[in-house]
Amino acid sequence: MWSQILLCCLVGFAAASDYGWKSNTEYVYKVHGRTLTGLHEVENQYSGMMMKAALVVRPQDDGKLMAQIQDAKYAQVHAHLPEGWRSDIPEGKLSYQQLPISEHAFEIVIRKGVVRDVIVAKEVANWEANFIKAIVSNLQLDTQGERVIKSHVNQLPEADSNNAVFKTMEDSIGGRVETLYDISPLPEYVLQSQPWLAPKPEMKGDGEYIEIVKNRNFSRAGNVGYHFGLGNNVDWEPYSNQMGDFFLRSSMSRVVISGKLQHYTIQSAATTNKIILSPTLNSQQNGMVVSHLNMTLHQVQPAQGQFQQPQQGHNLGSLVYSYNKPYSDNHEPKQWMQNRDDEDVSDSSSEENQYAQRYNRHRRSSGNQYTSGESHEYWTQDQPQLHEAPETPLLPFYIGNQGKSIKQSQKVQVEQVAQKLAQQIGEEIQRPEHIHKEKTLAKFTILARIVRIMNENEMQQVVKSLYCTEEKGAKLDSWRAYRDALAEAGTGPALLTIKDLAKNKKIRGEEAAELIATAAQSARHPTPEYMRTFYALATCDEVKHQAILNDSAILSFTTLARKVYSDKVYSDNQYPTQAFGSFRKNEQGQKFVAEEVIPYLKQQLNEAVQQADSHKIHVYIRALGNVAQKKILGVFEPYLEGKKQCSQFQRLQMVVALDKLAMVHPKVARSVLYKIYQNAGEQAEIRVAAVYQLIRTGPPASMLQRMAQYTHVDEDEQVNAAVKSAIESAAELEGEQFAELAENARSALPLLTKNTYGINYSQNYLRSYVIDEMNMLYKQDIYSIGSHDSLFPKGLKYYLRSELGGYKTEIVNLKAMVSSIDELTNVLQQQTEIHQQKQKQQKQNAQQAQQNQFSSESILRLLNVQNEEREQLEANLLLQLGGGASRFFTINNRTVEMLPEALAHIEDLLRQGQNIHYTKFLNRFDLTISYPTAMSFPFVYTLDAPTMLHVQGKVQATAEPKISSGDKIHKPQTLKAQSEIRAVVSTKVQAKLGFVTPYDHQHYIAGVEKNVQVHIPVKSQIEIDLKNKQVHAEIEPLQHDKNTQVFHYSMYPYTAKHDILRTQPLQDSEVQVIYQQEQPQTRFETVVGKKAGMAFRVEYVSEQKHMDGKWLYDQLQRHDAISALLAPAVDETIQHTKLNIEYDAEKSQARKAIIRMGYERRYENDDSSNDSTNEEPKLEQFSQLPKESKARQQKFAKMAAAGIRSASVGVYDASIEFDGQNKIEYAATLAVASGPADHKARALFYVKRNSGNHGECKPFEFAAAAKTRAPNTNALDFGYALKFDPTTAAHVEIAYGQDLQSAAKVQVHAKLEKSESRRRYLQAHPRAQECRHEMQSGNYQLPACANMTAEANLLDRVHVQVQYDNITPVIRNATYKIYSALRHMGYYNLDENVVSAQGTGKDNQIELEARFEPDFESVNVTLRAPKVEAQFNEIRVNDWARQVVAVHPAYPLNYRAMSHALDIDTYGSICVVDKNAANTLDNKTYPLRLGSGWTVMMQYVPTFARQHHQEQKYIQQQEEQQQEQYVVLVRDSQSGEHKELKMTIRTPESQGQLIEVDVKPQQGQQGEQPRAQITVNQKAYQLDDKKSTDIEGGLIQMYVLPRGEVAIEVRDAFYVIYDGERVMLSATHDKFRDAVRGLCGTFTGEQVNDFLTPKNCIVRDAKQFAASWAIEGESRQHAGQHKGECVYEDVEYVNVVSDYDAGRTQHKQGKHHQQQRQQEQYERSGSNSGCSKHQTRYVEENGEICFTIRPHPVCKSSCRANGEEEKKVPAHCVKANSVTDLWKKQIQRGANPDFSHKSVTRDVRVPMPKSCTRQ
Repeated sequence: MWSQILLCCLVGFAAASDYGWKSNTEYVYKVHGRTLTGLHEVENQYSGMMMKAALVVRPQDDGKLMAQIQDAKYAQVHAHLPEGWRSDIPEGKLSYQQLPISEHAFEIVIRKGVVRDVIVAKEVANWEANFIKAIVSNLQLDTQGERVIKSHVNQLPEADSNNAVFKTMEDSIGGRVETLYDISPLPEYVLQSQPWLAPKPEMKGDGEYIEIVKNRNFSRAGNVGYHFGLGNNVDWEPYSNQMGDFFLRSSMSRVVISGKLQHYTIQSAATTNKIILSPTLNSQQNGMVVSHLNMTLHQVQPAQGQFQQPQQGHNLGSLVYSYNKPYSDNHEPKQWMQNRDDEDVSDSSSEENQYAQRYNRHRRSSGNQYTSGESHEYWTQDQPQLHEAPETPLLPFYIGNQGKSIKQSQKVQVEQVAQKLAQQIGEEIQRPEHIHKEKTLAKFTILARIVRIMNENEMQQVVKSLYCTEEKGAKLDSWRAYRDALAEAGTGPALLTIKDLAKNKKIRGEEAAELIATAAQSARHPTPEYMRTFYALATCDEVKHQAILNDSAILSFTTLARKVYSDKVYSDNQYPTQAFGSFRKNEQGQKFVAEEVIPYLKQQLNEAVQQADSHKIHVYIRALGNVAQKKILGVFEPYLEGKKQCSQFQRLQMVVALDKLAMVHPKVARSVLYKIYQNAGEQAEIRVAAVYQLIRTGPPASMLQRMAQYTHVDEDEQVNAAVKSAIESAAELEGEQFAELAENARSALPLLTKNTYGINYSQNYLRSYVIDEMNMLYKQDIYSIGSHDSLFPKGLKYYLRSELGGYKTEIVNLKAMVSSIDELTNVLQQQTEIHQQKQKQQKQNAQQAQQNQFSSESILRLLNVQNEEREQLEANLLLQLGGGASRFFTINNRTVEMLPEALAHIEDLLRQGQNIHYTKFLNRFDLTISYPTAMSFPFVYTLDAPTMLHVQGKVQATAEPKISSGDKIHKPQTLKAQSEIRAVVSTKVQAKLGFVTPYDHQHYIAGVEKNVQVHIPVKSQIEIDLKNKQVHAEIEPLQHDKNTQVFHYSMYPYTAKHDILRTQPLQDSEVQVIYQQEQPQTRFETVVGKKAGMAFRVEYVSEQKHMDGKWLYDQLQRHDAISALLAPAVDETIQHTKLNIEYDAEKSQARKAIIRMGYERRYENDDSSNDSTNEEPKLEQFSQLPKESKARQQKFAKMAAAGIRSASVGVYDASIEFDGQNKIEYAATLAVASGPADHKARALFYVKRNSGNHGECKPFEFAAAAKTRAPNTNALDFGYALKFDPTTAAHVEIAYGQDLQSAAKVQVHAKLEKSESRRRYLQAHPRAQECRHEMQSGNYQLPACANMTAEANLLDRVHVQVQYDNITPVIRNATYKIYSALRHMGYYNLDENVVSAQGTGKDNQIELEARFEPDFESVNVTLRAPKVEAQFNEIRVNDWARQVVAVHPAYPLNYRAMSHALDIDTYGSICVVDKNAANTLDNKTYPLRLGSGWTVMMQYVPTFARQHHQEQKYIQQQEEQQQEQYVVLVRDSQSGEHKELKMTIRTPESQGQLIEVDVKPQQGQQGEQPRAQITVNQKAYQLDDKKSTDIEGGLIQMYVLPRGEVAIEVRDAFYVIYDGERVMLSATHDKFRDAVRGLCGTFTGEQVNDFLTPKNCIVRDAKQFAASWAIEGESRQHAGQHKGECVYEDVEYVNVVSDYDAGRTQHKQGKHHQQQRQQEQYERSGSNSGCSKHQTRYVEENGEICFTIRPHPVCKSSCRANGEEEKKVPAHCVKANSVTDLWKKQIQRGANPDFSHKSVTRDVRVPMPKSCTRQ
């Protein structure tokens, strides 16, 4: 009876209650929760905890709630759960313990369903307060949209309506989060199957059941959490719902209430929070942390008494997770400042007003205000003090001791822990094979984390204990482990400790440089104080006086400054901004960079320029570029615009240094870069660099289209090549992030020039490749800056980045640049004894050369050749590997000149013997993400990749004679070295996801661990005989009698429960390894190498299925070259795998391996007709080859050269012998011989295996001999070449077996021909028509004819016959498998006859015929085997294959393939002087009439940089430095119908003597007779087509080609072909690039400067150009009469940096600056638009150089002065030095160095033009 009355009362109270709570009523909820972690997509094995408790809620009269958590218990779980994380676990299997909470009552301030505050007792610990918040969060229901934010989905609840959809901004344990409310009635039939959703149906009253679902959008939230290491991922938002494909986060609450939205009772509430991620970033199987908290109404009854109010209660102020104070002794929870948004809203009489107020109140939330990048002062920690450890929240070592740092535990003494870990690491390194077993690298990771919780004093104590000055041993390795842990820590105290070590010289040089670079990379809390301290370290005297350390420190600091202050996204993603607030937004830090750092760098750069210190210039340019702020443009501006002097290479470095600005502020950089690019008067390499940087700014389609269109008119082919390659490669980029750039680039493709460019031109290759199955993408960026003086580029960049699951990781970043490849070679050569001997020899014979009017010296003086001085050598290298710290190195003349001294020092050390002991630890990955779960326990994900490199041992080496005497480098005859080395490379990938329970210091983990280790313990002796080109090496294990593991790989997934206070790696008792299979899918163990004498045991275990042929085929299909290299390091699946390779001492009979290698190169030009010499080598003779390597090489060389006249022979020999009880030797020898005139060529190859007593290892021999007969082809007559028969034959013999007498034998006969259809195709070709037109004018070798002549000798028919005997079944089967594979690949082209096939009719013969289409686009192949006939029709031939199959008798396969690979002309660069026209090496054709006087066709005139000691004029400098001199002269014969040729050659190979070669047309020549009479130094020579005539031991070779053409080859220089009427010259060496002058042009790759005259200016008229190079005759006499304009190649400086670009404010000062710039521009361009301009002038007098203070009028290069007058003007005078040389060069190039700030030394007289007029 009373119960019914009570029930009626309760129902009535419920109906009348406000937002679900009735005063003086007690609500009891059963609370159940579980938080688990596991690799659920691998196996249902979990680690975690379960909790149960009762929550008692008693509403108060004032509308507040009093609550208490009672009987809270927890149980640990570490088990297999068959049904996943929701599996029911019987309580009998759980060991519940009391949860150590205070059970004090707490007060909840709630208004209209929204929790405004929670007040707890002061005894409540912070972790418990967070636990309370997590539970209270389930009671928060904003059913009326009290905190609604604007959204198009909003539909607020209306009167008497129980459904709604709207978004609010709501506090939760994870932060202030956008929450989507879905409210709808819950059908009662649902409760029939799920009664626990509404366990108290009697509370419904006259209402209904309502389901409320809350989904939290963390992407629009003010999150709490800690993260580090996401900086490279600009498109990620830390803590958001999704990050790439690797991370997913969700949180959903489902609440069932009964009643109405205005009056309800909470029946049940459940929150499920899931974090799903790929542990290794890209694996297809994910792991998960799930936190589920469920509350179910258990009892509703009248309140019995009152809970005690919290005494001195603490207002938690919010449901947001409270960070702890890890080092405080006070356990009280953090109190919050009251948020204005949390204040009660005054009542309003109008519902509409309330609705409006809600919107107005949260208007600022309607945008994306709450992003993870913002700081939220209500819950962030104070930024750490420099001397103290940071108060990092959430991570195990900071909260693992009852919510405090583990330092606060009596069990953990951090100094002792750090010392113990370091000592353990040091001891374990001494036993390398145990490193992965002892988990040494995991200990290093723990050591670094221990260091992070230490203050400066504690770190210094450990330094005192561990610092070691010993040269080897465990103590030294312990110190180095701790040293590297300091660098990885990234905290303020660690930085101070490193600074102290550097100042006290405990670390120095390279060691200190590496440490500081790593410290910058790993910085975690870059506060202003931290940044200032780093800056002070980088700029202090102790560091500045150590060059290597100074470079590393300043570059590391500026890189860090960019990451913190310039790059917004990087800064917010890399550093823990949600824990400590934004480091970037700190005004003090921003001001520090702008007002102190950049001005300091500017000052240092300017001082370095003044001192001409190229090393410092490069470093500070790179440092400024690293900062990546607008203001650096103002520093570079005067140099880029020519107002301040610096070298062109330094200006190039400034453009290259804008790479970071292009990345951080692309629009700003784009403006400047485009202006640099579009200045056609700028240096080519600077424009090219600007193009490369411009592409990285993501230019719009319109800009790319303009650049593409301009390639048709731009005269600079280097720039055109860069633009074309950049746009073409950008158009091929894959991946969503490159979609816009790729689309813009594709729009420009049709507008690009059709010209093709080889490797000697600038190239840019951007490539990205996506492998969806592996969730992997890589981006590769390669660019080269072409060089005018070398085939090799002067600038090179290689960048490779991978993306695993969207996470970006840099793998390689390499940049290398040099001012001149040729100058680098010159400066290096100048340090050698050989160079100095050659120079001495040259001086001794200089008088003889000067007396010859045709020598190079005489012509230089006669023509007064003016060549541009090259700038001093400058070079630099930037290297960054694995995303680690970058290093920067520079080279200049001084560093190269110090090379002999440095080598001498190193040589002395090595001669004495050096102990090596190097140990280095680093962490390749350092990624951390943490935030609270639904139950408040912090989720933690870490990914670490600690890596160790350890090398120890002893090395001793000697050279005879010594390599360096201290002042010059000698070429030693022998090198000897011996060493005992133990090298270890070990790396571990640790991926852990889990959570921490602070109350019992447990860390629950699901993880994947991967180990890779290489261990090489060897003893070696090496002897290199440089004189005889022989190498002898002996290699043996350090310990013959001990098994040694040389390679280890393992991967295993696991779950674990770890005691945080133990500060050691996971123990086996804590870990449960996850096995997906009861038995592994693949397991094998075998021993390899036993037969050879060195046995290695291989053990492999894997859960992956066997890797068969299909698997390999699939891999080839899905990968390109780069992804195939990266794939082994990437795991698609998570599985248990192990691979061990171990040296097996017991089964190894050999004690050492003896390796011999040799090389023999000889030139055989013996006229002897000795029969034995000319005898064809027999395969059987190979068995009798000498055993000794040198003798074998000599014998093989003679055999290869047999019967080949003027043979050049190369022999390569290698052998390896395993020395033991049963000696086994493998030897291989290859010889190749050919002659320039002889039609024959031969290759011999021999492999032999010898075994002492045979045993299991039987002898084996393989011999092959190949001989070809290919005619020389003519070069100068297309008509003749078309008719010529270039048929080539080849014969190959192969034998193999235990001995060559009874061996299996194969003979191959091949014949290659030119078909009649090919001839007809060539005759009808459009270029053939053009050629015939040229031939009618007497010009047979202009470009059209030259190409057609070469093409005419390509062979398009191939006939092959293969005969074999005694072939083994294994080879037969292998051959058939190859045929089957080809048949499968060419199925659609195959026509096969196996029924009525006649085949070859012979059992031991195969025939093959290939018929190419005349254009080589496709081929038909016929195959006839004994019982099979098959025909493959119309097989497409790709570009690469075409270079192989389109055989040319004169161009071997390797040459054709290399030409195609480098994208250069297969037939070389040629210069032709034809009947009445000429063609330059850069393919510029022009009319030419020579006359009877000699004219320079080609003269070798390399450019040199002035040496410090040289004061003479350029021609004298040229004579002194140029060791090789080549001149080719040409003239018309007296009849005018023929050409005559003269060459003068003077090289070290001619002992400095001048060789003069005269070539005249042969009178009465007929048929194939030579068309030339040749005399060398007035001695006549008769040539034939069978043998080469040699001069100076083959320095010059002369022979006859078909049609009587004469070829003259100059070794390592050039060759000419002459037929009496024309001369063709081809440069065969790279040294001629940009080093030739004359009719052949400049050979720079640019036609625009081919008409360069001796005055070093460019003319337009061909006649004027040709006349300028005449040295005698009428042309010489009339050379000065040509009045055409001659223009110098001056750099045109323009304004490229605007005030806006540089971030200058537009005020009065800015206006003055603009006026000043206008004046400077006026002075630069001249006072009028005519012929004059203003130029800084200089005068040399009395050993000084005087520079005018102001610019003065001069005539432009295209104009001449009409009279001159001297004027006295003020000048600044200094002694001549390298700085003044630099100023002079700048002035000569058109720059105006600013001397206005210099003091006036005196007035000097300067000639000035009265007026200027055009020439």
